[in-house]
Amino acid sequence: MKKLILSVILAAAGMITAAAQGYKDLFEQFAKESGKNFSEFKKTSDQDFKDFRDKANAEYSEFLRKAWEEFQGKEPMEREEERPIVPPVVTPDPDVEQDDKEIEFDEKIPDPVPAPVPKPIVPIEETPVPYKDYAAFTKYGTECEVRYVADMKPVLKGTDEASVADFWEALCSSDMSDNLLFDFGILRYERNLCDWAFYKFVEAFAKTLYADDADAAELLKAFVLTQSGYKLRIGYSDEDCRIHILMALNDMVYGRPYWVIDERNYFLFDGAEVERMKVVSSDFSSSVPMSLSVGSGNYFSQNMSRGRVLASATYPDARVSVDADLNLMAFYDEFPDYASDFRWTFYANTPLNATVREDLYSQFARLLAGKTELQAANIILNFVQTALVYKYDEDIWGKDRSFFAEESLYYPYCDCEDRSILFSHMIRDLLGLDVALIYSPGHLFTAVNFTEYVPGAYVMVDNRKFVVCEPTCIDGAPVGFSGVEEGTEGIQLGLVEKIDYGKDYRVALAPLK
Repeated sequence: MKKLILSVILAAAGMITAAAQGYKDLFEQFAKESGKNFSEFKKTSDQDFKDFRDKANAEYSEFLRKAWEEFQGKEPMEREEERPIVPPVVTPDPDVEQDDKEIEFDEKIPDPVPAPVPKPIVPIEETPVPYKDYAAFTKYGTECEVRYVADMKPVLKGTDEASVADFWEALCSSDMSDNLLFDFGILRYERNLCDWAFYKFVEAFAKTLYADDADAAELLKAFVLTQSGYKLRIGYSDEDCRIHILMALNDMVYGRPYWVIDERNYFLFDGAEVERMKVVSSDFSSSVPMSLSVGSGNYFSQNMSRGRVLASATYPDARVSVDADLNLMAFYDEFPDYASDFRWTFYANTPLNATVREDLYSQFARLLAGKTELQAANIILNFVQTALVYKYDEDIWGKDRSFFAEESLYYPYCDCEDRSILFSHMIRDLLGLDVALIYSPGHLFTAVNFTEYVPGAYVMVDNRKFVVCEPTCIDGAPVGFSGVEEGTEGIQLGLVEKIDYGKDYRVALAPLK
């Protein structure tokens, strides 16, 4: 069988990634840039790759054998207690034109910085072996298989430094480790897994293989993740006598303890309640932190719920039936609670699942055919205002919780931020118009950049007029109506621009005076 390579190294340019490219295209690109045909390069480079990876793992094993340094963890970051405002219910007469009123804003949030893409330490290729054993596991309803001989799995003899190092070396020397890592690379590529989904799939595999040894499972998870390019630290806590993985993140999340090591935040995601931990003093220098970006979607096996009927109160034709993928809901339910100065742009930046998107938008496309931008926006706005039931997160979840757009279509209740996120998606996707997310203490609403004149309250952003659309008005309110009172302080604005990246959107944010 012809060998495949997950990632290749250019002689002059260093390591590149297969992101969004088929492997055939990647190979052709590599051959062109290296000035050699692929087979010629591969023949001369396989041993160099192997030697480099062996050296990196041998050095890491030596760090595992040394005494681990103890660190005090940081308390989980908690959301500020902020009771949402009561949703506006006083609706102006729809036949009365809204007065133009500019709303002043204090701040426009800076652009997010794209995270680097993880890539393996070196190219990982299949290893010819006389046996083909597969370890099966399931995550988010998706059945998977990766090559691993269960009878050959190493045994962790203890949790001391020497035992952990021995276990790591056994993982590195296993005949099956290359094929295991290769198969996980293929799985990540074929399923289009974001970093968090990949982390959870690796975790499910490790817990399946070492169902009776949680410490060995954590180390196996650490092995697959580090070899796949993720930055992490292995730790041990005397409080629960357990090995734990601390994942490096560039982002902050709520409700998770974290450790600051070498000026970088490492988060504990396994649910343990420990405050101190002895941590390995190094990681792989070429590794990168895990990103929480969901990207263009994960291809889980589908488990669709029965259609939920949602209907606008003002526009009888705006009545749609929307299915939800329960596997996707399970993924979102486990997703870390993203934290930032303007966290809602993260959720507005995550595209709808392709199946839900096609289902919802195909029905709305018929409803909006032949309508002006204002007419179409009013239909979408009233649908979000009246087809969804408003309730405070604290009353439903016991805490504040931001929804991805599909969750607002699935769960029976949602609040102002959830409606604004869903509305921003529908306006951008169906009408191709830019949307601003606007925050005032306790409340989130939106504004739309129409290409035609639309009266009403508005904000000016970079010399562009965005007309206010208030998705929270549970009694319905047209485009241009604003619940913002004169003299409101502390308002922030985040601009969400529709970029021609297929199903992807970019959140564009920068400071205002």
